[in-house]
Amino acid sequence: MNDLELDPTFSQAFRTALVDEVALGRRPRRRRIWLGAAFAGILLATGAGGVATATLMAPPGAPAYEQFGAKVTATLTETGTLDLGAPPAGANSISFTIVCHTEGSWSQETYGGADCSEVGIGTGRSGTIPLTLSQQSIVLFELAPGTEVTATAAYSKKIKTEFGVNAAGETYGSGVGDPDSTRMYAMNENPGPDLIAARATNCKTGYIRWEEENEATGGSISSLEEAAEWMEGEVHIDKYIPVYESDGKTVIGEFLIAGQPRPGEPLTGLPPCPSDE
Repeated sequence: MNDLELDPTFSQAFRTALVDEVALGRRPRRRRIWLGAAFAGILLATGAGGVATATLMAPPGAPAYEQFGAKVTATLTETGTLDLGAPPAGANSISFTIVCHTEGSWSQETYGGADCSEVGIGTGRSGTIPLTLSQQSIVLFELAPGTEVTATAAYSKKIKTEFGVNAAGETYGSGVGDPDSTRMYAMNENPGPDLIAARATNCKTGYIRWEEENEATGGSISSLEEAAEWMEGEVHIDKYIPVYESDGKTVIGEFLIAGQPRPGEPLTGLPPCPSDE
């Protein structure tokens, strides 16, 4: 019997496993300050001979990851690998966590990387990489000289979850969603929920309305002349739209859609929220 033991660090890592998926599936016209690390994933952990399930709060519609087999952990002080063994049937990805113990940086070929000074010493950063012909059981992590990290990884499977529906009949949830890949979506057609999970400038998490986001990012443009005017002026202006609770009525903050900076101008950013520090 080989029951899976979920340690707090690896479980916490799944809270940020969707960081790089938050803005996928959206038409990138402007830079959006998305929910980012405040997103939480769902972990369904399965061990041979027993089942351990840990549910982490997540927006409806956000992908869930079912963990296959036991995790593998190693402390690395230089570029190294984790060998997970042969992939189990049903696994289609590898979920991992990197915890920095020193200043420095790390990277993974498919995922990318992070600077330990930005992530924070002792703080876990996680990601999920797909299983491919070139990426199977061995995961390579490249470390800058002098960097020390603890790397943890396990096989996983991405699972679809459904959007929520409020009293007004509006759908709400993750902007990642699961659009129908068999069809093309029109320029102003929304492939996701009516209310999209986002984080407000006051660090509260809620939902923005798709129509308002679409309008603020030029979705109503219908001619080349309007597009040219937009590129000359509106595209450079910071826009703020309401952030609602899931009812789509109660406003809890504002959401920043940062304008494209002109040459020499800084991009509008936000200070980190407590969950990012």
